This record gives sequence, C-alpha cells and structure tokens, in this order.
Amino acid sequence: MTRRPLPLLLALAFALACAAHEKSGDRAAALGDWRTAEREYAAAVAKDPDKKELQEKYRQAKAAALDDATKRAQACTAARDWECAFGEADYALALDPTSAQLATLRREAGREVGHLRLRRAQESAGRREWAAALQLLEGARAATDDPGVAAEGRRVEPGVVRGAVDEAERHRAARQFPEAIDLLARAARLDAALSPRLEAVRAEHERWKDAEAERYVAEGDAHLAQRRFADAKASYDAALRLRPNGRAQPLSRCAALLAQGDDALRRRDFPAAERAFSEAARLEVDGGIALAELDRVKVRPYAVRLRSVLVSPTRPDGWPWVGSRSHRLDRAVARLASYTQGSAPAPIGVALDLARRIPQENQPNLVVSLALPDGRAYQSEPRRGVYALLEGSLVVSANAYDERTISVRVVHDAGGGRMTDVGLLAFRVADLVARGELAVAGGAVAELRLEADVADQPEGTARGLTQIAGAPPAPAPVPPVRPAPAPAPAR
Repeated sequence: MTRRPLPLLLALAFALACAAHEKSGDRAAALGDWRTAEREYAAAVAKDPDKKELQEKYRQAKAAALDDATKRAQACTAARDWECAFGEADYALALDPTSAQLATLRREAGREVGHLRLRRAQESAGRREWAAALQLLEGARAATDDPGVAAEGRRVEPGVVRGAVDEAERHRAARQFPEAIDLLARAARLDAALSPRLEAVRAEHERWKDAEAERYVAEGDAHLAQRRFADAKASYDAALRLRPNGRAQPLSRCAALLAQGDDALRRRDFPAAERAFSEAARLEVDGGIALAELDRVKVRPYAVRLRSVLVSPTRPDGWPWVGSRSHRLDRAVARLASYTQGSAPAPIGVALDLARRIPQENQPNLVVSLALPDGRAYQSEPRRGVYALLEGSLVVSANAYDERTISVRVVHDAGGGRMTDVGLLAFRVADLVARGELAVAGGAVAELRLEADVADQPEGTARGLTQIAGAPPAPAPVPPVRPAPAPAPAR
C-alpha cells in the first residue's frame, strides 16, 4: 500500500472541506436562502482565498443577504416586532459596519428589545423561572447601552438575582449542585459580588463528588465480594460519572469481565468464562476474586482420592457383618448407642474410638467402588475393619462447576464372591473439587472421606483401584502435561 505524505493528505482534506462549503452555498443560493449562502461561501473563501469564482459567489451572496436583512429589519420595525427587527439589523450591520442607517435601526430596535426583555424577565421571575429570567436580563444588557434601559435594569435586576440565589441555595442544600452552579453563574455575570459564593459552591461540589465517588466504589466492592458482579459494575459506573478518571475505572472493567464470566458459567461455556476471568485477573484490582474464579472454572485433571471409611459395627438388624455376637461386641454397640440422640449419629471421634474396640472376628472386609456417569467403575482393595484407611485414587477432568455425580458403593466382601451392601452413596464432582475434601454418609456408612487435588496425570489414571466396568476414557480436553518417565525395563 502506497503511503501518502502527511502534508498532501492535509491539503486534500482542506480542499474537500472547501468544496463541501461551496456546494452548500450553491444549494442555498438556488433556494434564495442568502444568509446560509453567505455563511457557506465565507467559510469556503477562508479555506481557498485565491479562487476568483468563489470570491464572486461570496460577493453576490453577501450583497443579496444584506439587502434581504435590511428589508426584513425595516418591515419588522414597522410591525413593532422588535426582536425580529433587532436580529435582522444586527446581522445586516455585521455585513456593512459603515452603514449609518443600519446602526440607527439597530440602536432603536435594541432599545425597544432591552425594555421588552426586562419586562419578560420580571414575568419569568413571577413564575419562579429563574434561569430564564437571568438570561433575559443578560440579553437586555447585550442588546443596548441605552441609559433608560440601564436604569430600568438596575431596578429590576436585584430582585431577580436575589430570587435566583435563594433558589440556588435550595438546590445546593438538596445536593443538586449542577442546578445551583448554573443559577449562581448566571447571577454572577450580573452581580460580580456573587463570584466568591459561586466558587465556594463549585468547591463544595467537587468535595461532594469525591465523597460520592468513594461511596459508590465501596458499594461496588461490597457487591464484588458477594459475587454480584453486574451490581458492582453499576456502582463503579456511577462513581465514574462523578470522577471519569478515578480509581473506579479499572474496577468497572474488572466487574464487567467478571459479569461476562458469570454469564458464561450460566451457559456452561467454560472456555468463555475462563477467558473473561483470566483477563479480569490481569487487572489485579479485585483482591484476588478473578483468580479464585479462574481457579474454579479451569477444566483440568483432578485426583479423586479415597481416604477412609467408617461403618456401623453391625447390620441394620443388629447382627455383626461377620462372625457371631458376643458380650464384648454388644458392649461396644451399646456404648455407641448411648451417644446417639434420636436419629443423630454419634460423634465421629467417639465412633472411631469404639470402632477399635470391635472384636477382630467381627471386623468386616470392606470394599469401596466408584461408578462414573460414563459407565466406568473402579473398586478398591479390600480393607478389614469397621474403620479403614483407603489409598485409591482416580483422575477425572473437572472443575468446580462440574455437575456430574459419582456413585459410591461400600460392601462387605465375605469371600467366594459373596458381597453384602453396607451403603450406597453419591456426591457431586463440583462439591469435591470446590472444597478439596468431602465427607459423605448413607446406609450403614457413618462416614466416607474423600479428597481432590490437581493432578499431573491424564484423565482415567487409577492408582490403588481396579477398573471393573466401562471402556477406557477418551482423551480429555485438558492442557498438555509432561508424561511421567517410563519405568526402567526389568533386568
């Protein structure tokens, strides 16, 4: 692509602007709108003063506009339409400043307009329309320097100014600072003694904006901590309207990204949520909220670990899982029952202590199996005891929003393929990943403890567990990991 020098580009833009003004002038001239034609041709001549044809168009339009304005001023004067007469005469005199006739016409119309505007100012003040009244007083001053108008203005202005100042104070007390400042600024142009009051209100407004902006930021911070990200953004935006370059600027951006991520979570669009939370985390303004959300949403391999299982020392019918009843067993069971109030289980510490007192011949042979929603199932090695430590783990790709449920079956293995159900349990993957550890109970299982942590093995890796159902898992969409070194060949 050919690059054009900057001066050439500027000259081209200048020429195009000149041509646009000239075309606008041509259209207005064709319609007989000489005032618009004069203005557009004047702008074109200012951009291209050496163009003779353009200069002639401007001269003709100026003469026609002057003639039109003069005739309109005279007609309006005859009709005693003083605002019209003043406007037309003022415009015509700007085109021909040397015309004594136009100067006289403007002076006479200006005097009448001055009186008229003073009367209208009083009427507006009577309706408590203070801004309009002050504007009319300013307009009366601008229209004429006639002594009679000036004297009438000195009589009318103080009452209007006092009323406007009182109204400004009411606005200030209501924290309506823009309205108060507007009235005081208008009043100060008529009475310079009001300038210090105007500056004081402006300073108060700046202090109020600082305080309000900080209040909105604190409100946004509270919403952010409650994960109300859209509300947080609204609060930060309110602070930005008061202080556009304040500290709420990056916070508003962060809250918007967090809200985007939250919306993506509701759609189960985890990649989009991860991108939004990642960008929010890079801003480093939210106290770690985005990082925490990013950690929760990132899909990666987690090792689900079986840690321990504690079961009731007897079946629901009161008989031991294995062996015969004995006084020693009955004492342990009776003591356990003494800790139970209603349907509430005994404290885990007490149950563990009593589990160790169960006779060895009555200790069950426990096997724990995990069943995944995709049909895969794994089981642990048998462990003897009412309370048993477990060592099995299974890697699954998940995050803290994974709604899948893993089913758990605890059985007593009596040998010879005879299995007796102890308890059927289930837990959500999301609960385990989010908390890092979980205790579940059900049936005769008083407590099954599990843990989950980020793993460096791929989906489906099992340790201490044997797969008993389902096909091997398909490769999971997780970040690539360095493979574990292959075991040394047997010698």
